[in-house]
Formats: sequence, C-alpha cells, structure tokens
Amino acid sequence: MTRPFVSVITNSYNSGTYLRSNIESIVQQSYFDWEHIVIDCGSTDNSIDILSQVAHRRLRVFQVPFCGVADGRNIGIAKAKGDIIAILDSDDYALPERLSKQVNILVSMPDIVGVGSGIIRIDEATNGRRKFIYSANPEQIPILLQAGFNPIPHSSLTFRLSSFKAVGGYSKTIEKCEDFELLLRLAGSGPLLSLPIPLVQCMHRQGSHTRKHRPKGRDEFFYTVLSLILNSSGAMSVGLSQEIVETWLDAVGPDGVRALLGRWSLGAIWQNYLKLNFNSLEYLMKQVVSRVSNITRCREKEWWAYSKTPRDIAVFLLS
Repeated sequence: MTRPFVSVITNSYNSGTYLRSNIESIVQQSYFDWEHIVIDCGSTDNSIDILSQVAHRRLRVFQVPFCGVADGRNIGIAKAKGDIIAILDSDDYALPERLSKQVNILVSMPDIVGVGSGIIRIDEATNGRRKFIYSANPEQIPILLQAGFNPIPHSSLTFRLSSFKAVGGYSKTIEKCEDFELLLRLAGSGPLLSLPIPLVQCMHRQGSHTRKHRPKGRDEFFYTVLSLILNSSGAMSVGLSQEIVETWLDAVGPDGVRALLGRWSLGAIWQNYLKLNFNSLEYLMKQVVSRVSNITRCREKEWWAYSKTPRDIAVFLLS
C-alpha cells in the first residue's frame, strides 16, 4: 500500500454493534486515498471479532489497554501515515462525500487549519433523525467557541496533521470535552471552517460510556469552562495552573459554571450581533435561555464582578 493522503481515526470501546457500519462508511467514500485506523481501547464485547470479520488492506487495527478518548486518539494519530486526519467516532458513520468535500477544502484553501460539517443526529432509542447545520463562516466559529458552544461536532472534523502537532495534540489533563479544548487551540492557530451540509451521521446514545463518565463528579460544562479559562491564560502567554482553575470552579459550583456559560453567550450576542448568522444567533440564544435561572441565582455572587469573560477570570486568578 502506498502512503495515503488521509488517515481516518476511530477510537473504539465496546462498540461492536456499530463498527461494521462505521468501517463500511469509509470503504464507500467517493474519495479513495485513505487509510482507516481503529484503536480498540480494551473492549470486552465482540469488537475484536467484528474487526477481524471486516478486515481489509487499508484498515489498521491496534489494541491497547483501556484508556481515555484523548489518549486513544493521540495513539491513533501517532500511527497515521496521512497528511490529513479525519475523526470518526466508533458509533458514527461518514456519508459518501465526506472525505472528498473536506479534503478539497483543505487542498484548495491552504490557510484553513481544519474543516467540519453539519450532522444528522440519530436517536438510538427512537431512531428519530434530526439535521444540524452550524456556522460556515470562519469568523463566527471562534465567537461561538469563546461562548462555550462547539460548532464542529468532532466526528465531522478533518484537519492537517501538521496543525495538530503544532498545537500539541489532545490534552493529557483535560478529562472531558477534549474535543472542544482541541478546537480552541486549533482556532488559535488558524481559521476553522464548517461546511453547511451534513456529512456525518452521529448516533445519540444516552447510555454510552462517554456520556456516563463524570471524572471527579464533574460534567462537560465544568470542563468546557475550564478549557476556556486555561485557553485565555495561554493566549496571554502566561501559565495558569489547571489545579488553581479547577479549585476555583469547584467552589463556584455547577450553578455557577452554567451561569458563566450563559453570561458569555449573552456577551457574544451583544458584541457580535451584526456578524452572526441566524444559526449562530439561535444556538447562542438557546444557551442563554437555558441558563437564565443559573444567571439569576449567581449574579449577586462576589465572583460575578470579575467573570465577564474567560480572560477576566484568568487575570483574576493570576493576580
């Protein structure tokens, strides 16, 4: 096999039910210059049997002990031969034009660091389907990210290996929302773009290991806010201890964490109203509305005065 241009990375744990369709979705791509790397992280179901049944010359399977999603993806990308990396989680499926359309963007627009797309979300319990289209404008994506909203579902993300290495890969210390945290750093290195069409089908599983996993009892909102504050600190070229931020957020509590996300979304709308398209405004408004009660409960807290932006909090914690 000659060296492929694209490496598709799938991190898998007990995903035997989905792996056959996942792999077949890559085999059926209209773009042909790829390899597919599956990292099995200690599965105890029939995953390895399925992988052996669907084996083909462009599929490379590596078994590693149970580890986190970030570690699994880092392992897979370290083994990649391609210059372009496409993420596809084990329970998701790529539509036939996914690689062709995204690779074309990265080849024709050398300034673009990474490209995502819309998705079709499938509810595993009901088989209901819903289409989500996100901002296509590279100027809007950083605004949404800084408000704590992720406009690039991770299974739709394709990026340059060189850009990934330049920002240091997936964090080894962020225990949840590692995809959001990586996007923050990629966005700081260059423009991100999202195609306004669905190119991936994403399975919504309430009982998945990733959804149930709450390190130290902290949820995805905690790690989203943690990532934003640490990223702001890095943008100021000043190192802020992750332990200090975690301690502060634990004291703020879950209501406070959600209130911060609502406040930052409202600030993004206020400052960028004329720049945001309808979809971006809608997503930010939903984030504000869902957190009105949290904002109301927390706006009298002493920390509210210095929490207008993630940078404000970073500056306070550094003082």
